[in-house]
Amino acid sequence: MEFVHRRRISRRIQWASDILHYVEAFVELPPVNVIQNSFDAEHDGFEKIEAIASELRAFWKLGAGPVGDLATILESNGIAIVREPVGCADMDGVSAWVGGRPYILLSGEIESGPRDLFNLAHELGHVVLHAGVDVSSENLKMVERQANRFASAFLLPENSMRREVFGVSVDHLISVKRRWGVAISAIAYRCKDLGIVSQDQHERLMRKMNALGIRKREPLDEDFPVSRPSMLRQAVEMLVDHGVQSRNQIESAIGLNLRDVERLAGLAPGYLDTRVVRLNLRSDYDSGI
Repeated sequence: MEFVHRRRISRRIQWASDILHYVEAFVELPPVNVIQNSFDAEHDGFEKIEAIASELRAFWKLGAGPVGDLATILESNGIAIVREPVGCADMDGVSAWVGGRPYILLSGEIESGPRDLFNLAHELGHVVLHAGVDVSSENLKMVERQANRFASAFLLPENSMRREVFGVSVDHLISVKRRWGVAISAIAYRCKDLGIVSQDQHERLMRKMNALGIRKREPLDEDFPVSRPSMLRQAVEMLVDHGVQSRNQIESAIGLNLRDVERLAGLAPGYLDTRVVRLNLRSDYDSGI
């Protein structure tokens, strides 16, 4: 069933690429600026993933601290991002290379900023590690583990974690989350992978979080906003607001329902499809009948 949803969502990515290809004829978009690497999904281990994540941080001059607004960083480096409901509880995002540009579609149902951040870094992992990999039911678990490891390494660099994490109490990890914007559970898992905490310590922390009822909904989740992509939206708005292209020209050229264009580009409902009129029902009593 997951592959059924994956195909459906991949079609939405293709439509997003159609929109971008159209606006690119009129608007200069950020060029793709992603490192090249020789990662072999079948044979390379986590050490190679750690090195690639560190290399990408250095390539983008992100330093060793929190990444902040990752969506803006990715879009400024030519990665197109779409955010819309996916209608699949088990799928937080999908990514693909189309026409030489990477696209990431994030689930609009996600409300937790830290979870959304990890999802975005996870899809970035697929973009960087798996551009030439044909994902199937046989290798799906493997590539998902690899993307998870990339996301952890990219968001939480090893040296920084070794300097800043000195305990596994819930209160301490909440303070780490406040600085890094990453979920407590993800920080704890990263520290277990790095040997900063033991397996037993990690298991005790998870039991403690379960007892406190904060495994699924953590403290500070509401303090971090979810990603709000802007590249496609701003590009379409520039065409319309500056009179470069009319709404009719956009619909004719792209060949998509304008409401689909609005959703994929993150435009306000009705921005393009002005033919949709909202019916405000009123009672007969209001008209004096």
